[in-house]
Amino acid sequence: MPQPSLPADALGQLAQVLQQAMSNAQPATRNLQPSDRNDPPLGSVVISGTGLGLPGPDKPLMDPDNALRILRGEQFIDLIPERFRQRILDKRITRLVKSEDGTGSFQVITDPAEVIKLAGRAGSFDLAEEYGVPAKLVEALDITTQYCFAAGLDALREAGIPLVQTWRKTTTGKFLPDRWLLPEALRDETGVIFASAFPGGDRFAEEFTRYYTWENRRMQLAMLEDLRGYTSDMQTLQEINRRIGDLREQMEREPYNFDRRFIFRILSMGHSQFAEYIGARGPNAHVNAACASTAQGVALAEDWIRNGRCRRVLVLGGDDVTSDHLMEWVGAGFLALGASATDDRVDEAALPFDRRRHGTILGMGACGLVVESEDAVRERGMRGIVELLSSETRNSAYHGSRLDTDHISQVMESLVASAERRFGVSRYAMASQTVFMSHETFTPARGGSASAEVIALRNTFGDAASDIVVANTKGFTGHPLGVGIEDVIAMPDADFHPAQERLPA
Repeated sequence: MPQPSLPADALGQLAQVLQQAMSNAQPATRNLQPSDRNDPPLGSVVISGTGLGLPGPDKPLMDPDNALRILRGEQFIDLIPERFRQRILDKRITRLVKSEDGTGSFQVITDPAEVIKLAGRAGSFDLAEEYGVPAKLVEALDITTQYCFAAGLDALREAGIPLVQTWRKTTTGKFLPDRWLLPEALRDETGVIFASAFPGGDRFAEEFTRYYTWENRRMQLAMLEDLRGYTSDMQTLQEINRRIGDLREQMEREPYNFDRRFIFRILSMGHSQFAEYIGARGPNAHVNAACASTAQGVALAEDWIRNGRCRRVLVLGGDDVTSDHLMEWVGAGFLALGASATDDRVDEAALPFDRRRHGTILGMGACGLVVESEDAVRERGMRGIVELLSSETRNSAYHGSRLDTDHISQVMESLVASAERRFGVSRYAMASQTVFMSHETFTPARGGSASAEVIALRNTFGDAASDIVVANTKGFTGHPLGVGIEDVIAMPDADFHPAQERLPA
């Protein structure tokens, strides 16, 4: 006997009932209260999922094996095309040249050999094709936000947090498939932090390029049409008419109209745009602390969770200053500061902590981290990858292109002392089991990152500093600006720790 089947609209109604029942199953009452930072925490804060996008012309940006590629020591820095070198040279740059004794002088760059030649640049990436994000939405996003969408979705998947189908009730009472969002019970307790040093810059540069290309062609056309009235020579008129025809054809093929999405493309809105996409209604913010943006985002996320503002935060980091539109501008800016290497060989330029280091290499990337209250993770039947023991975020009130070595040492001391007080651990016992993920960007020895970090480690750990393993990722990727590639690589992967026990980060 054939089995009875439900009408199509009944299936939609059944799905709506099931979804409502799941939403009503609220978790147990929580007791997260604001606390003194030096008191024992009321509950653990963990990182339960990560996503990572790395440069490299011969691989996808969001390659699932990105972390393993770094751990294998693969190199993602490559030569930049000649057209970018010429555009940088055309900027008429006066460069600060630093010598080994710490003095400097200004020199005008006139030779292509004196400009940037190496960078970490993005490989293939298509947010709509790879992640199913509607193409119409993708067009309204800056490239940094697109990268963060991808890293955030990867981090949610690793954390075991699904996006579920929602249903829309029509005027006739039927239920139709709508968007994929966080489960209702998670929406109000999930926050988003967007960490980026150059948000919206790529779209800004793209719009300016389109406009000034059009405007230049329009002015050339007007001059040629005017010039036509000053000659009767047939050969000259023929050439002028040919050029007029070429310009008109180019203008028809590439017309300029102001993009009505301009404001949304250039605003720093990655936090709110991603929150809207997944339905996260918790706290929402953008942070820009230059190179420390992602690390500051993690510290802010911990504060939100410990103060009961939310139970989980997606920290999304994205920057792409080596894109087709920004390379010539940001590259020229770093070159003018005297902070960039101009070598054409990676092994002579990517030299973290090496005595021969003499300038940074620009890179790009994306990262996503799910920072979460441990009790929320366990409610889903999961465990965190690492436990966050302590975090600090401070400003040295110092020059933007220099480091206050003394203050950096004070901050590291405070960070480690806080972990000691909270958990009763000794820094000297901790040292032999510690990997320090450095920020070092191979800038000159006097006053650079390497110097500041080594001094801070020695002042904080004393003789035990020699037991600490120091690691660096910028030698593989270049400097990704506000993206915390180090923050993701510091997480021990489940493949290496099958039991997924919490490990101190």
